[in-house]
Amino acid sequence: MENNNTLINISKNTTHKITLISVLVSVGIILSLVDKYLSSLILPFIPTKIGLANIVVLLGIYLFKFRESLIIAFLKVVLVGFIIGGIVGFIISFTGTFLSFFGMIIFKNLLKNKISPVGVSAVGGFLHITGQLAASTIIFSFYDIVIYYGGVLVLISLISSIIIGLIVLKILKDYKLKEVG
Repeated sequence: MENNNTLINISKNTTHKITLISVLVSVGIILSLVDKYLSSLILPFIPTKIGLANIVVLLGIYLFKFRESLIIAFLKVVLVGFIIGGIVGFIISFTGTFLSFFGMIIFKNLLKNKISPVGVSAVGGFLHITGQLAASTIIFSFYDIVIYYGGVLVLISLISSIIIGLIVLKILKDYKLKEVG
């Protein structure tokens, strides 16, 4: 009889994880669409987004183990790429997302209790914009633009990353969320 209960518990746990991952990916897609609209209103002359969907990726890093959080980041970037952009935009976004993702994972795991989601988000934001600038430079040979706009984009990224980190910190504390597994 214990085996049946164990299977049911594992099934419920797996179903719970899959459901939560699906909800987070869906929210990430919605935030990306809202972000695209808001960014074009707030920063019409600068080719960047605020990065609201990174709330979902950062939550995934804090709520799940590596594999599940990687799935969240991957699904978010791929699905948003299909909905919003073309192949070039997808490559730039993919590069930034995964450089950021792996950097956040490394910093979170190396510094454990010494770094908050705000610090992890700041590292991720810096790496995200660095990856996007590198990809843009390689694809378009934008060397001069990177020099001129790079500093502005890093500053905007740092500010938005701190805000995103504060949002995630508040969500984790207010809802007392722990790692799902």
